Parts: sequence; structure tokens; C-alpha cells
Amino acid sequence: MAKKKIKKSNRRKKIKSFSPLISGAWASVSGDRLRLSLFIVFFIVAYVFDLLVPWAVGYTLRVFVENKSTHDVFIQGLIGIGFVALFRLGNTLFHHLARWIQVQVAYGARFNVMSKVFETLNDFP
Repeated sequence: MAKKKIKKSNRRKKIKSFSPLISGAWASVSGDRLRLSLFIVFFIVAYVFDLLVPWAVGYTLRVFVENKSTHDVFIQGLIGIGFVALFRLGNTLFHHLARWIQVQVAYGARFNVMSKVFETLNDFP
């Protein structure tokens, strides 16, 4: 019984120690919050494109399996293959843009924190 109480109190201490980390990280990106939001949105869009790829593959396979081989079926199959290529290209594009923005935000956050540290050191007599 006593062990459970200790575990709960340790969990509360961990949660309390996690909140200063989040608030410190939020403060370090004070000048780059727009880019941080853009980074998050780009990653969401990239993963939406990634999740749409199996749908496009399934559409293409269904077109070829359910219909006879005619010119119209070939055109529909090419449209499905085009969707696969478009979704893969969109995933790659948005993923790389998000990574590029992520690197810039991380550099800016480090720069902001280091400038605050050096300002504090310069103010120290």
C-alpha cells in the first residue's frame, strides 16, 4: 500500500518537473512562434499526404481489377498512378520544408537562450 503512494507522489513530481521544461521551451521560441506553427502545420500536411497514398494505390488496383482492359480504364489507371505520384511528391515536399523550418526554429531558440545568458553575464558586476 505504501509503495503505491510513493509511486503516485513520484509521478506528480515528474509532472511538476516537466512543466518548467515546456514553459522554458515556449519562452525560447518567443520570436519564432509563427514559424513553429508553420512547422507543425507542414508536418501535418505531409503526413496527410502520406496517409492518402494507400488510398490512391487501392483506387488504381480496383480500376484495373474490376474493369476490362479498355482505353477508358487505362486513363483511369493513369489518373490513379498520378495521384500516387502527387501524394508522394507532396509528402516529400512538405516534409523537407518542415524539417528546414524546424532547423531554423531550433537555431533561433538556441540563439535566443544564449543571448539571454550572455546578457545576464554582462549585467553581472
